[in-house]
Parts: sequence; C-alpha cells; structure tokens
Amino acid sequence: MTLENYDDIVTHDRSATLVLAGPGAGKTYLLADRVKRLLESGTSKDTITVLNHSGIAGGSIS
Repeated sequence: MTLENYDDIVTHDRSATLVLAGPGAGKTYLLADRVKRLLESGTSKDTITVLNHSGIAGGSIS
C-alpha cells in the first residue's frame, strides 16, 4: 500500500471499501482515518460498519 493508495482509500466515498494488506501495512490506521473522514463529512455513524480480524486492531479502532 502506497501513500497514494492510502489517500485514495481514505477519501473514497462512492461505495463500500475492502482493504487487503499484510501485517504492519497500516490497515487499522487507514480504517480509523476513513471512518473519521466519513463522520466529519456528515455520514451517520449508524451506516458505518468496520470489520477487522483481531482484538488488537478492534481496540485500536475503538
């Protein structure tokens, strides 16, 4: 994942987004930034779903 891809994913707002990357690639931070941007743009928190694969990542997003 490059910085260009990161920005594209964080600012993507046309549909759902699937992020696949290896360990340590920054997925949790990317998802947190994306959710923050969606909330700041007026998206209702009731319409956002975030799934992750570990308890550690889940704690980071909370």
